[in-house]
Amino acid sequence: AKGIGALFMASMARRYPMFNFATVSPGMTAGTDATNKAPFPVSYVHKCIFFISSCTGSAHNVNTGAKRYVDQIMGKWNYPSGAFVASKKKASGEVADVSKMEAHSMYSDARLQDAAYEAIRRYIK
Repeated sequence: AKGIGALFMASMARRYPMFNFATVSPGMTAGTDATNKAPFPVSYVHKCIFFISSCTGSAHNVNTGAKRYVDQIMGKWNYPSGAFVASKKKASGEVADVSKMEAHSMYSDARLQDAAYEAIRRYIK
């Protein structure tokens, strides 16, 4: 769903250049309530994964994830409208406009962006 949302937002950025659109990923955040609401075996496995990921630096806390949204809204970063801001490497750490990276270049594809826009538009009608 996040990928479709990023494509949709990039399409909106092209359609409405007077506004600034961005998709911001909080990264892998340990300590969210999502694991508590899952059934026992799943919640236990997720908690173990998040604990190990936090210890190895592959995840960060909820405050760090939330700060990404605040930084984008407050203009701390200078990413262009339509950017997909996420962790540069893995699921935590420094952020970048990942749509400019070769591994994520599909987010810069105008045809895919427009397809996501049309799919969402049809769904919400």
